Amino acid sequence: MSYRFALLGCGRIGARHAAQIASHGHLAAVCDIDPSRASALGEQYGAQIYHSFTQLLQSENIDVVSVCTPNGLHAPHSIEALQAGCHVLCEKPMSISTASAQLMAETGHVRPELPIGTAATLFTITLIEHICKASPLIP
Repeated sequence: MSYRFALLGCGRIGARHAAQIASHGHLAAVCDIDPSRASALGEQYGAQIYHSFTQLLQSENIDVVSVCTPNGLHAPHSIEALQAGCHVLCEKPMSISTASAQLMAETGHVRPELPIGTAATLFTITLIEHICKASPLIP
């Protein structure tokens, strides 16, 4: 089974995530508010291109969202993905405040079958490979 990934944030770290996702899974969609960044990465990997995360979540059947946006946006983006029924891989730091990190955890606990993980880029390769080999992510 190949999991459908969406990448949110097409900057330098997002490009690293995209490369690993593409080598182990299926990068179905990319999203960035900067049209040139989204287009460049989307075209490189044959992914659908979005400039609105909400629209991406409504339009695509995504299994896992890789959140690579600026630190202050990690919590709201992860929460939105969890509420849409997606698994979440969030780049470090999980959040910029303990309150928003707690809200992320609480949102994840509402649907315990949807894991949320935080990863440093150094471990992204291994983590994405394990996610793609997991059988199955959703019980």
